[in-house]
Amino acid sequence: MKDNSSESQGGTSQCCSNDYTLPICIVLAAVILAGTLLYVGADLGGKIASVSDTLKGISGGAVNPSASPSSPGSGTGTGTQPQVNFKALADEGPVIGDPKAPVTVLLFSDFSCPFCAAAAGFGSKDVVDYLKNNDPAWVPAVPGIIENYVKTGKARLAFKYFPGHGAGVAAFKVGLCANDQNTAFFWKFHDLAFADQADTGDTAKMVALAKQAGADETKLNECLSSKKFDSRVSSDTAAGRALGVGGTPYFFINSADKVLKGAYGYADVKAVLDAELKAAS
Repeated sequence: MKDNSSESQGGTSQCCSNDYTLPICIVLAAVILAGTLLYVGADLGGKIASVSDTLKGISGGAVNPSASPSSPGSGTGTGTQPQVNFKALADEGPVIGDPKAPVTVLLFSDFSCPFCAAAAGFGSKDVVDYLKNNDPAWVPAVPGIIENYVKTGKARLAFKYFPGHGAGVAAFKVGLCANDQNTAFFWKFHDLAFADQADTGDTAKMVALAKQAGADETKLNECLSSKKFDSRVSSDTAAGRALGVGGTPYFFINSADKVLKGAYGYADVKAVLDAELKAAS
């Protein structure tokens, strides 16, 4: 695998991490919503992976040690990073698909991130126009992954939290409580929350969405009051940092070494998935 720590400035966009100042994130979000076509990076120093490099790495079959979970590359902090169990992260859920599927997609996302909404199929016109300006053939990745790989038993998709935009914690906690009742409730909630991102920080409104998705309101509130999943915010974030995540969305495919950083279109993700399926056959 080619070393993805040497990223190009091409590719696509992500929401900024909380590692960067809140005013910068606010300004960037305002520019996006105003319709300005502005590149928004997860790392102001240039943390965008090149899809062509990713695909070349897969076809070449070489894995660069510097891209391992314990040493994810430059721009991710200093010192020894904790080891991450990729399979355990996916198993923790929320996850959709056959547990025996040959490919696992680990998606780090944030319900308040505009580019995550676009990847999920619910992007605003301004964001989608920006993405299509970079790639006229761009279509959202997540719906295609679910329809053509998850539903056919070829892959499973796991959702992990990372503070790419920073206002999606309430939505994530409510989503986990919905998932605790039924995985289907989480994925319906996932769509509803991304379809209208105005209130992702409002617990009561997120509970209403989860109820609309089929979850029991009383059980949701009991789950939230118990703080059963509060630790997942920090544990998901820590796991993301250990893997080198610098913003959202990030797609890891089958390992920490195969990653697409940003709201890449379905065709790009499909190419990596197909290469993994071929390698597994």
